[in-house]
Amino acid sequence: MRLRTLIPVMLFLTSLPAATAAQDAAAVVAAASKAMAVDTLNSITFSGTARNGAFGQSKAIGEPMGAVNVTQITQYTRTINFGQAADPSALVSRATGPTQPPAVPGVPPQPPGVFNQNVTGAQAGSSWAQALNIWTTPWGFLKGAALNKATVRQQGGNQLVSFTPPNLKSPSGQAYTVTGHINKANQVTKVETMVDNAVVGDLLVEFEYSNYQNMNGVQVPTRIVQRQAGLPTFDANITAATPNASGAPGYEADRRARSIVAESSITPTPSSSLIRGSSDSSASMRPSRYSSNAWAAHSPDGEKLSSW
Repeated sequence: MRLRTLIPVMLFLTSLPAATAAQDAAAVVAAASKAMAVDTLNSITFSGTARNGAFGQSKAIGEPMGAVNVTQITQYTRTINFGQAADPSALVSRATGPTQPPAVPGVPPQPPGVFNQNVTGAQAGSSWAQALNIWTTPWGFLKGAALNKATVRQQGGNQLVSFTPPNLKSPSGQAYTVTGHINKANQVTKVETMVDNAVVGDLLVEFEYSNYQNMNGVQVPTRIVQRQAGLPTFDANITAATPNASGAPGYEADRRARSIVAESSITPTPSSSLIRGSSDSSASMRPSRYSSNAWAAHSPDGEKLSSW
């Protein structure tokens, strides 16, 4: 009889840490969401200047942001819609801006172009490569953590909050995880996740956010740095932001793109999607938790993450 009494008590006690972690995470996320004015944020448009590096096979493979790899993006503008897309084909994320390719010794100057990166509601709901464009922003991370049973642990002076996005799994069936670092000022300073990559297998992707400023009532990082496998591959200096702008998702970015093209007579050139597969028939082998096999065949070009 005593054994029967102890077993339920022991089961209850072992379940306490998980429940407490979930409750603590909810409080941490709620505090950060309030401090950053995320609760009332449905969309945001932010702009500034950016630099897009070359990750993987490039002219200087060890320096994605080296002089021969960096493309300058002036008048960089991005619009994100955090609500449910009215139509699967509607844009939920749109980034654009005129570009100036790098000068490469011995190579004729490349003409300027226009950076374009579009993510539709259908893509965000079915592809992790596209969805992380939203989940890894400071505001998208907090909204995702609030809705998806996040957990929390402490590391130094930061709270590390993690959650699993719903309905998005790797080819192997493993769920993806997003982890955000929240400082004592209730600001999201870093968001990281893993993606399957053709060259390295599991690829760590990190987004660092710093130098927050209040822009029209919302906390916005004026400095953004993206890293892949620990190497910087994109950075941006943000100078303006408008929350809950009128118009359809992507409207402001689309307007800016049309204006840029009209003023400069530049032919728009699309950027690569966040993850770009290759059809090259030759392959190398790299281990990956996220591929459908323990060892996945990948092209030597690899899959390339572009900036957001």
